[in-house]
Formats: sequence, C-alpha cells, structure tokens
Amino acid sequence: RHADVQAASVVVGNGSLLRFVFKNPVIRIDDIFAYLVPKCNKVDRQLLLDVCNLRRSPMIKRRILGLFVEAILLQDNPLRKNFSFEKWPLHGIFYCPLPSQATYRDWISRLNRSDNNNSRDEVASILDDQGRLALHVAIEAFKRNRTVVTPSIVRQVLQLEPRASLVRDQTTGFFPFEAAAACFEDVSASTAQEEQDAAENDDIMDDDRDLDDRDDDDQVDVRTDYRADDAAWLDLVYLLLRPDPGHLLRRRGL
Repeated sequence: RHADVQAASVVVGNGSLLRFVFKNPVIRIDDIFAYLVPKCNKVDRQLLLDVCNLRRSPMIKRRILGLFVEAILLQDNPLRKNFSFEKWPLHGIFYCPLPSQATYRDWISRLNRSDNNNSRDEVASILDDQGRLALHVAIEAFKRNRTVVTPSIVRQVLQLEPRASLVRDQTTGFFPFEAAAACFEDVSASTAQEEQDAAENDDIMDDDRDLDDRDDDDQVDVRTDYRADDAAWLDLVYLLLRPDPGHLLRRRGL
C-alpha cells in the first residue's frame, strides 16, 4: 500500500513498476494503471515515450501525460502550480517533447473529440493560467522541439480556432504572425549556416576525390530540406496575417 511505484529495481531491468507494467501488458491492465498512476508524483522522459507507444488505455495515457506536463512546468517555474492539464490539455501537449509529428497530430485530434471534458471550441479558445491560447504555446514549442513541431502542426491548431491569429500573446507581447516570423528568422539563419557548412564540406570532398566520377542522380542536395522549412514558416506567417491584416497592423501603429 505504501510502496514506491517509481523505485527502480534490477528485477524489472532497472525500471520502475509502472514501466514494467507498460512493457508487460497483463489482464485488467486498465485497472492496474488506474491504481498505480495516482501514486506517481513524477514522469520521466522514458516513461513518456512508453505512454506514447501504448495502444490502449487512452484515459490512462492522458493522466500520465498530464502528470508529465505539470511536473515540467512546476520545475521550470514554481508560479505555474495553478496549471492543470485537465483544464488546458491542448496547451499542455506542447509543453511535452512528444517523439513525432504523428504523435502530436493524434493528440490534437483526440483532444478535439466531443467525448473530452472540454468541447471542441474550448480546447483551442480558452486562456490558460498565463492568459495564453493554445496557438501561442504551439508556436513557442518550436524552440523546444524543433524537428517535430513544424508549421503543419501549428496549422492544425489554428484550424481549431482561426480567430486566435488576432490575439496577442500576453507573455511575449507578440501576435501569432510575429511569433511565427521569429521562427522563420531562426530557421533562415540555421539554413544559411547549414548551407555554408555544406559548401565547406563540398570543398573538402573535392580535394579528396574526383566528383566527376559520380552520377548526378547520386548527388543529393540536403539543403533542399532547409529551404522547404523556410518556405513553410513563411507561408504560415502569411496565413496568420490573412484574416485581418489591417487590424494587426493598426494594433502595431502601422
């Protein structure tokens, strides 16, 4: 009754009891999770990956994901003790380093269904404890999870509440199009650096071997992907401006 369900044990491969259950599904697993999860006071990244890979127990997955989010926020900022994943689940998933775009898309779709505590409009329209919309948090999440939180993921959040594009982020003072523009500038700078590094690498390779012996089809320009990222963020900036550019520019005194 008073056992530490998160204590590591060599018996289960230096993992916790909760991780052992994830790895070894048993009969009545939902009941077991329902008993163990409330006894957890933290969730590590490996357990989060296990949760994402679990193909059942959606409510248990949501509970563990919520524990992880709330623990991260409280660790980074003690003032976030009022954040509740149950109140702001769409905000919450963008505080998580989820492993893939597919995982983000699945959770966004899952939270958008009518069988959740919040209605479709609410999950994307309500302000969290900092006065932010989910769109603001989604754009910001790019800085924490650059390879996974892409413009297409942000677009999916925007589709849930297009009016969010006209709302200023209370923590940064940026409108969504400005926050996206900052991401675009960041990606552009990275692209320029990657292209410079690639060019320097090409020069080194030229000194080591004769590139004329290679077929053109075998020479892959990895810089194409970087330029595609540039274009995707720039398209998102225009998309966020499109609903009412006059309003946004007037708010900026332009």
